[in-house]
Amino acid sequence: MAIIVVVGLVLLSASSVAHAQGPQRLAVPIEGGFAETNQRWTPLVKYLESAISGANFTLSPLAADEISKAIRRGEVEFAIVPPAKVPLLLKDAGVSVLATASIPAIGDSRVSMVPGSILVLKDRGDLQSATSLKDKRIIALGNSSLSGWIGPLGLLLAAGIDPEIDFADLRFATDTATVLDALNAGMIDAAILSNADLLAAVRNGRAKPDTYRVLLAKSSEAMDAAVTRGSTDALPLDAFLRTRAVDDALARKVAEALYQLEPSRPAAQAASWALPANYTGVQTALRSAGSPWSAELEPEAAPSALSQWPTFISLLIAFIASLAAFRLYTLMRSKVKAAKETVDEAQQHLAASQEALARASQMRASLLANFRQDFRTPLTAVLEISRLIGTTHLSSAQVEYVNAIRETTHNLMGSIGNVTDFANLETGALQIESRDFDLMEVIDTSLQNVYEQMGEHHAELSVQVDVNVPRALVGDPARIRQVLQNLLHNAMKFTHSGDVLLHVSLIREDAGAGAVTFTVIDTGIGIDKKQMKTIFEPYAIQLKGKEEGRGLGLPLCKLLVSRMGGEISAESTPGTGTQVSFSLLLKKQTHALALRDDDVSRIKTSRVLLIGGSEISRRIQKYYLQSWGAQVVYSPRFEDALDVMKQEIAADRRFDVVLSPAFVGERNAVELVATVRDHPEFDGIPFVAIASRQECEALPQLEQLAGVLILPRPVRRGDLVIKLTDALRMEVPDRLWKDPSDYDTEEIRKLDFEFTDSNIRRGLVLVADSNSIHQRAVGLVLERMGYEVEATASGTEALNLMKRRRFDLAFVDTKLHGMDSFSAVSELREHENKAQRTPIVGMLPSMKDGEREHCLLSGMDDCILKPLEMETIVRTMRRWTRKAQKPVVREDAMMRREMSA
Repeated sequence: MAIIVVVGLVLLSASSVAHAQGPQRLAVPIEGGFAETNQRWTPLVKYLESAISGANFTLSPLAADEISKAIRRGEVEFAIVPPAKVPLLLKDAGVSVLATASIPAIGDSRVSMVPGSILVLKDRGDLQSATSLKDKRIIALGNSSLSGWIGPLGLLLAAGIDPEIDFADLRFATDTATVLDALNAGMIDAAILSNADLLAAVRNGRAKPDTYRVLLAKSSEAMDAAVTRGSTDALPLDAFLRTRAVDDALARKVAEALYQLEPSRPAAQAASWALPANYTGVQTALRSAGSPWSAELEPEAAPSALSQWPTFISLLIAFIASLAAFRLYTLMRSKVKAAKETVDEAQQHLAASQEALARASQMRASLLANFRQDFRTPLTAVLEISRLIGTTHLSSAQVEYVNAIRETTHNLMGSIGNVTDFANLETGALQIESRDFDLMEVIDTSLQNVYEQMGEHHAELSVQVDVNVPRALVGDPARIRQVLQNLLHNAMKFTHSGDVLLHVSLIREDAGAGAVTFTVIDTGIGIDKKQMKTIFEPYAIQLKGKEEGRGLGLPLCKLLVSRMGGEISAESTPGTGTQVSFSLLLKKQTHALALRDDDVSRIKTSRVLLIGGSEISRRIQKYYLQSWGAQVVYSPRFEDALDVMKQEIAADRRFDVVLSPAFVGERNAVELVATVRDHPEFDGIPFVAIASRQECEALPQLEQLAGVLILPRPVRRGDLVIKLTDALRMEVPDRLWKDPSDYDTEEIRKLDFEFTDSNIRRGLVLVADSNSIHQRAVGLVLERMGYEVEATASGTEALNLMKRRRFDLAFVDTKLHGMDSFSAVSELREHENKAQRTPIVGMLPSMKDGEREHCLLSGMDDCILKPLEMETIVRTMRRWTRKAQKPVVREDAMMRREMSA
């Protein structure tokens, strides 16, 4: 028997040591994700392991409901749970509180007082009792504790209101200030706060009692009468529980370690641990509130974890130690098996969560794409219809209204694009392309788009591209254009007068690539130093307007530039202006084609008289002309220009071309040309007048002057080359006004954006589009261009129409009703006469991988991205209409053209 006792004692000691040194699973609530939860509770685990010799703790982050289940299944030894879960857990045998944590509020008060009040504004006459809160918006303080919720819950249940069903909106806040601000702003109808928090808010001046009322079951009363009632003891926010699986010796050591934890340690920074709180007051409050939690929750007496084992109990245990030794191996195996099952289950949960996250990301990307397309299509229709309205005869007020519609629509489309692109960039759904492009085309398009959006009511927009910057590059032209348009739009928006300049320069290059810098400089209001630190951050808006909201334009530019491998920066001086620059390393194309506006052979060695203009525009034009080999003479005024021309004649020299704005001070280009034409010695000198559309409307005689070409604003380098080249090879008559025979038939025939000749009949076009608004907008543009339009939303009807009639071109949506668009095109190509092949252009909602190839393989000739803008329609018609257009004109005009030919 002595041997059995000794063996039993040894086995008991070994079992106790093994148990103490085995992994103790500590369940903690997930707060902000697994990473943040581990970061919060890992210091506490390390502290316990250092304070208890041989102890080993493992964190098990779980949801609050899962913690309760894990305790009941015996899967954890310890748990940290919020007080909302504590009352029910105390019903379970063997579960007790070792220590509690509470977070101090103001002074010695605690944020988790049990009694609370339902607060409304004093002037809300429709809210007189708790019964009137049905279908209302409610905000409460703290969704993870019982703070101030028990008492109001009883009132609501007595009034027949279930908070989870009968409220239109139930949200929770983390601080009193947010709750009161939301109530004062009218964002919610009622607020639920603990009386302690209300008293603290009154003392601090955050709340005035005469502003609010407190709702009762069937009436209401003034706030100051409600908040002065007494409160029970503070209810702690978190409780450290032990389960039946923990032996008393280890539980005593854990409790002592928690009580001795100093506030200076990292493990105590989240909360300060104290002796267990008395939950009897909580149970009483639950019962008086009529809460469904008010079952018998009397906690069992805490096990004697903190007491010493008497010697005689140890002797008794020694007698049964032989049985414990037999059970030890089985117990350890069961624990290992349970741990393995827990790990497997956690891995399954993690895999399921990752799969759900991937599905959510795909759904988000699809939703954003559809959202952008669904909004851009009708907005583009509004924009194009407003542009068509602008080509009709309007009063000055109507012109202003149409311009306001266009600018607002452009801004809205830009905001929608920024939001979707920003979200796609953050999720990785937006990909950066790498393809050949013409840098000048990207710059010119960006400049023209911004100019059309902002109109002529802002600053003068100019661009200078250094002559050493290569044009044929490889990159993502759409994203470069998007960044340029965002930066130029911002500069124009905050510069109501003065200049906005885009300067493109080459900072370094080698045989295969070049580093290009784009700099947008404005003379606007500027940005102060405080705002400069945050201009590349997304929206930052506070409830009471303490900080001005910012959009997504500049943050999106930063993300796009970063994704393209570049850098962006900004400098500004308030009252002087802002400068934003970004640099990109772009590869050069190996086989670049020569472009028409690259040919400056006629401009070289020519003599150019440059008149007027702002300092920046004059400097840019002079830079271009001199870099092309032209000799430039500048005259600031028209009157001085005549003297300069006379001096040239006297020196037996003459100018080859005159470049001038439409208006210089009080004078205009028509007066200058008329004066020059009065001097025979100036005969044969062509003029290039820089004029916007509004300037042409204000000076209609400008377009009728003989020997004058109009260079549209904003001045782009390619347009300047073409206009100067055309002027230098133009035969200038000695008369002032154009003769009808001077008008080129090609000018009448070409597809321009003005649509001034309503007699032109150009052909028949099919528009097959499932979106009726977009279909109508495209049809209106084509009709203004002189085309007859057939429209349909059905794939079957589109096929039948193309079989019956000969169309000059067909726009076919890839998402038609009825018959599939690709099948319809394939069937048409099989039965079509090859000699009379109809050009078919597919309209795609997005250019995803393989969609363009799918269109071309089905028999389509081209595909473009919806929604279609006016320039896209015109460019497509120019590319695919093959036969010469035959305008319908008067006989005398036709005879003149034939004679001139």
